[in-house]
Amino acid sequence: MTHLSTPLFFPNPDAAARSRQRSLRIGFDGRLAIGKARGMGRFLRNLIAGREQDLIGLCAPGESDPGFRLVAGGFQAYPLWEQFSLPALARQLDLQVLICPFNTAPLRLARSTRLVVVVHDLIFLERRWRAGPGGSWYQRAGRLYRRLVVPRIIERADRIIAVSDHTARCIRERFAVPPERIRVIPNTLSTDWYQADGPTPERKPYVLCVSGEAPHKNLTAGLQAFARCSRPERIECHDLKVVGVSERFHAHYQEVARHLGIGEQVEFLPQTSDTNLMRLYREASVFFLPSLAEGFGIPALEAMASGTPVVVSQTTSLPEVCGTAALYCDPHSVQDMAAALGSALSDRILRQEMSRLGLEQALKYHPAIVAGPIQAFWRDLHEEQ
Repeated sequence: MTHLSTPLFFPNPDAAARSRQRSLRIGFDGRLAIGKARGMGRFLRNLIAGREQDLIGLCAPGESDPGFRLVAGGFQAYPLWEQFSLPALARQLDLQVLICPFNTAPLRLARSTRLVVVVHDLIFLERRWRAGPGGSWYQRAGRLYRRLVVPRIIERADRIIAVSDHTARCIRERFAVPPERIRVIPNTLSTDWYQADGPTPERKPYVLCVSGEAPHKNLTAGLQAFARCSRPERIECHDLKVVGVSERFHAHYQEVARHLGIGEQVEFLPQTSDTNLMRLYREASVFFLPSLAEGFGIPALEAMASGTPVVVSQTTSLPEVCGTAALYCDPHSVQDMAAALGSALSDRILRQEMSRLGLEQALKYHPAIVAGPIQAFWRDLHEEQ
């Protein structure tokens, strides 16, 4: 049975009083941003930065985070919590605005509550990318859940935030959403990602790929491209380090690498801390992203901010994010990916220029720049009441 808990943390004793004085009672789904967050959770943290104690974060019982002012209640399983507990909490708290930052939202929400949905991508709606090397029943159920919920949520939402112009365009074209209902707020990184002193000079002989096992990540073709361009007669020997693949799939992809004759050159690394991930980016000779589709492409931004030359697919949001800083390739062509990767690995002067351009491009997504559209969002949200 849904219940409310006492707010878990008030670091400022005046926070509750200030919240009551606000003209809008605004809540947000905070579950995926609690604790160590990446991706969608980090987007939420950036969106509400400086307002954490003026907003009400909603979560399941037992969850806590000292950075948020949280109210807990309801089920534990996320789909059940989102569809039943979340709207019940919103109703009991008499929220005027509910921000759902993780692509989905409750299908039944009081009309008096304005719904703001953040859409990171629509990749899960594409049939051609539904088959992969495996996945748990929970992952498969999650994809089905999003396919059922998202089209209805986009129709219901009062405001939609897209993380890129590409994603905004996909929403408009697929669902005939008027442009005025969509606002673009791009992803950003914390300032410690940015190389203030320029590229790290001590690069090591490896290619970094931050990927996953999802079909649209195109990892098998990426391994084939690396195998083709890493022959001794083509370039000096480099290794390939892959971060982001679930550990249960490491053996599958390691077998693919062995079959391609590069088993000794490829290393699949477990999920790691931001500090270690930064080091991996800053020491890599080249970053490689062979994806068939991205809603934004945070790893490409991380690489550019680290001064690492990027070789990425010329598709979906990646040309928007990388601008003129990247070497682009056709992700449907192993030969083209191998040629682009080989060009970067074999030309030190080119890599130096790509590092410089990447650092310049990454600054367009610096927190100080992204703060502009975020502030405009909050200003307009209060003016529209």
